[in-house]
Amino acid sequence: MGFEIRKWQESDQVACREGFLASYQPLIDQCPEDYRPIVRAVLSAASELAFTDIASYLGGYDRAAAWIAESEGELAGYVDTWSVNDSTARLGNIFVLPGYRRQGLANRLLFTAEGYAKTLSADRLILYSPHPLVEAHQLYLQSGFRVTETQASEARREIVTLVFEKTLS
Repeated sequence: MGFEIRKWQESDQVACREGFLASYQPLIDQCPEDYRPIVRAVLSAASELAFTDIASYLGGYDRAAAWIAESEGELAGYVDTWSVNDSTARLGNIFVLPGYRRQGLANRLLFTAEGYAKTLSADRLILYSPHPLVEAHQLYLQSGFRVTETQASEARREIVTLVFEKTLS
């Protein structure tokens, strides 16, 4: 199956929001029953923030860009990246829909984000990822990221976020 990665366009808005939520449904299903409402609430809030109006979300950053991956005209994945400061870029959101996983697409999206970070003259790329995303964490580690910090939520200590960093060359 071939994938095309292209710059995000405003017409991709709805598909990206629906894709984000669909991509995390397997995670929700794997969570313990009492943890699912928390995960749903976090994902819903993230979806509202980032995917209700991607142009405004990214417009809040000095230099930012987003890409989507398509297969036969259908959304398969998404990634966005922005400049944090002169030396650091942040990978904000990345997802691959379940039917397109394990085909190298996440690696291609990461590579796209890294390439953009380099055009920003960043020498490091950071990302934040919630603890339950074990498969994603394996991908980040295999791609040269390392865990630099673990953050617990102030409101719910059981919600943990890992901070990953990669030195760009």
